[in-house]
Amino acid sequence: MVAGVPQEERAQIDAVQRRLAQEYTELAHDHVAAVVQHVHARFNQSTVRVYVPLLVERRAREELRKSTARQAVAAKAGRAVAGSETVGVRQKFFESWWHRIGGSPA
Repeated sequence: MVAGVPQEERAQIDAVQRRLAQEYTELAHDHVAAVVQHVHARFNQSTVRVYVPLLVERRAREELRKSTARQAVAAKAGRAVAGSETVGVRQKFFESWWHRIGGSPA
């Protein structure tokens, strides 16, 4: 947390972190906390602090949405790679089998 941040703001930021951790359960709690703290740090130099918790929540939510989207794309890509590896293994098995029964290699 930022030194010199009013106690009320700290409590609001903690509440933001809890809400987002409950909303984004597919992400690690530490990741959610780091995103909230990173976004909150962007407002270190802000003189008007009233809206900081609201802005932190909105921007952190945007970052977490991007994180979940990246995670979904990575998972989908992982499944595609796993599927292609399975096809490759099947193809090698078939070629080996075909060769053993006297078929000519392609």
